[in-house]
Amino acid sequence: MTLQAAAAVIRGTTSVSDKIRSPKTLHAKPTSSIRGATSIMNKKLLKAFVTTAFAVPVFMIVFATTKAPPVTATQDEAAAMYKKNTCFACHKADATKAFDPAKSDDHHIEVILKGFKGEKPPYMPAYESKGIDEAKAAALVAHMRDLRAAADGN
Repeated sequence: MTLQAAAAVIRGTTSVSDKIRSPKTLHAKPTSSIRGATSIMNKKLLKAFVTTAFAVPVFMIVFATTKAPPVTATQDEAAAMYKKNTCFACHKADATKAFDPAKSDDHHIEVILKGFKGEKPPYMPAYESKGIDEAKAAALVAHMRDLRAAADGN
C-alpha cells in the first residue's frame, strides 16, 4: 500500500478493500458469490430430496395395489375344482349329465359364473361369488369336455 492510500484510509475517504488488493485477489470472486452458489446447490439437493420423499411412497402404493395378471388353471387344478365344488354330484364323474358339449365354451363359462335356473331343481349355482373367475371357469369347461369325450369314446 502506498503512503497516500494509507493516509486516505486513515482520513476515512476510501475503504481498505478498495485500495488494498494483492494480485492474487484481483480476479477472485467475492465470498458472497460462493455463498450464493452454495445456496443454489442446497436448493437443488432439497428439491431432489423432496421429490424422492414423495415419489417412493407413490410407487409403493401403485405397485402394492396392482393385481398380478390372472393365472390360467392347469388340468390338475381343474380336476381338483371339479371335485371340491362338487360338480360331479350333478354332472356325474364323467360329465355325462346336464352338460351339453355342443354348446360354446362362452355359454358354459357364463353358466358357471352366473348360474342357471333350469326347468326343475337342482339349479346350477353361481360360482363367481365363490371365488371362481373366468380363467378357472374356462379350465373347468375344458376339463368337463375332456371327461365327456373320454366317456363318449372320442
